[in-house]
Amino acid sequence: MHFPTRVRAVGHGRLLPWSLLTAVLLALAGCSSVKIAYNNLDLYLLWKADDYFALASEQREQLKATLDSTTAWHRSEELSRYAAVLMEARERVGGSIGETDIEWLLHAARLRYEALAQHAAPRAAEVLRSLSPAQIAHFEATLRRDNDAFAAEYVDVTPEVQRRQRLKRTTELVEEWVGPLSEAQRTRMAQLYSGIPLINALRLADRQRRQRALVVLLAQQRTAASLAPALEAWMIEWDQGRSPEYEAALREQRQQTVAMVVDIERTLSPAQRAHLQTRLGRYAGELASLATVRAAALDAAGLLRPIGIH
Repeated sequence: MHFPTRVRAVGHGRLLPWSLLTAVLLALAGCSSVKIAYNNLDLYLLWKADDYFALASEQREQLKATLDSTTAWHRSEELSRYAAVLMEARERVGGSIGETDIEWLLHAARLRYEALAQHAAPRAAEVLRSLSPAQIAHFEATLRRDNDAFAAEYVDVTPEVQRRQRLKRTTELVEEWVGPLSEAQRTRMAQLYSGIPLINALRLADRQRRQRALVVLLAQQRTAASLAPALEAWMIEWDQGRSPEYEAALREQRQQTVAMVVDIERTLSPAQRAHLQTRLGRYAGELASLATVRAAALDAAGLLRPIGIH
C-alpha cells in the first residue's frame, strides 16, 4: 500500500502509532480514497513502530493484535463522530465562516484526538512496557535521524526558503479542498502569509523536549498500569512545559493563520465553495460507510473487549 507524501509528512513528527492514527486521518485530503487509506492504516502503523523500536517478533504480534482492537474500536465508535464533524463543517461553509467556526473545528478535532489517546494509552502501555534498553536506544537514534532530517529541510535554510516552502504547502492544501485559486487569491495568500512568524526552529526544540520526556518514561521500566496514565498525559498535555517564547509565537501564528483563512474564505467563488462542500460531504460519506461495521460482530470476534492492565 502506497501512502501519499502528505500522509507521510504529517506523521513525520509523531512518536507513537496511536498519535499517527489521528495524524493520518487529518491528512486524508491527500488520499484518493479514505477507505483505502484507512483500511491499510494498521500496516503503516506497524511499519512505523518497527522502524522506531526494532520490535521482536512477539512484540510485533502483540502490537498487531492491539492495533486490530484499537482500529476496530475507532471504526465502531469514532468514525461516525468524524463524519458528523465533517457534515457540520459542510453546512457551515455553505455561508460565510468566521473565527468562531474555525475555533469550533479545532476544538472538535482536539476532542476526537483526546478520545483516541484515552482509549489507546493503556493498550500502548502493554507493548511499550516490554521495550529493552537496546530498543529504547534504537528509538533515540531514530528520533535523532528524523530530527536531523527535519532540521535540514525546514530549519537550516534561509527564512526566504522557509516562507516559500510554507506558502507552497499551504497553497497546495487549499487547492485540494477548494480547487484552483485565482491569481488574485494566490497573491493575497502570499501577502497575508508573509507576516506570519516562522517557528520551525522553536518547533524542533519543543519536539526534542517532548521526545526526551517520552524516553524518560520508557526507560523507567514501569508496569503497564503505572505507564498508562503517564503516557496518556504525555499524549494529551503536549502544550505543558513549552517555552514562553514558543508559546507566544504559536499564539501569534494561530491568530494570524485564522485571520488569513477567514480572509481567503471570503474570496471564494460559488464554484470553489461548492467544490469544498462536495469534498467534505464525500469524506463524511466514506467515513460513515467505514463506521457501519456492526459492534456485535466486532464483539463476537473479541475486538471490542478491553485489554487488561498488569
